[in-house]
Amino acid sequence: MQITHPLQTICLHPHNQALVQILDQRRLPFEVHYEVLHSAQDAATAIRDMKVRGAPLIGVTAAYGLYLASIGEPPTGVENYYQDQLAMLAATRPTAVDLF
Repeated sequence: MQITHPLQTICLHPHNQALVQILDQRRLPFEVHYEVLHSAQDAATAIRDMKVRGAPLIGVTAAYGLYLASIGEPPTGVENYYQDQLAMLAATRPTAVDLF
């Protein structure tokens, strides 16, 4: 397979800046598959399921997860919404203490 463009492990979706696109590393080297993240929960799932690997990329994925959480208005009645989102992301890799 000839790759004609550089692979990006994570980036804003090229057609919608309210979405994040990740390279699912579980499928490498046999398949190049990008997955779209819509929410902080999607980012947490990507980290937990090891779709993204390596401490730097896990940290960047969590940061993009917070970015996704910050788009629009937080849900009403959720007093500590952003702190809750951060705690959810931090809980995905409890042994990686230096990431956050």
